[in-house]
Amino acid sequence: NDTQRANMPVCEQIATFAHEGRHVYQDMVINDDGKRFKYDDELKKYVKEMREGRNNYTSGSVNFEKYYNNPIEVDARKMEIVVGKACTDRYNAIEKEKQLIESRMAKPRILHSVSKTSDSK
Repeated sequence: NDTQRANMPVCEQIATFAHEGRHVYQDMVINDDGKRFKYDDELKKYVKEMREGRNNYTSGSVNFEKYYNNPIEVDARKMEIVVGKACTDRYNAIEKEKQLIESRMAKPRILHSVSKTSDSK
């Protein structure tokens, strides 16, 4: 629902985009037939697993466990977790840096001027 999405923290939204983007990638490699991707043994295995997942796809409203354990959803959740964690880690680092900057700004340094005296003889 749009209201829920609007209230979602930004890293959750980015993680959701990564999850859905992974589904786009899955479709691309499943439908590619060697036109864009070089199919090494690892990618062939991945494509086979994704095809089986697509062919046996069940909606979560019909059978949540089957949906949740479908290779397509497992793979997309892995991407969601990796991207979500990277976003959260970066966000936390930025927040820490902002706090450091703000703490330095709150305590301005007072520079003492050094007066030069001239010896006039």
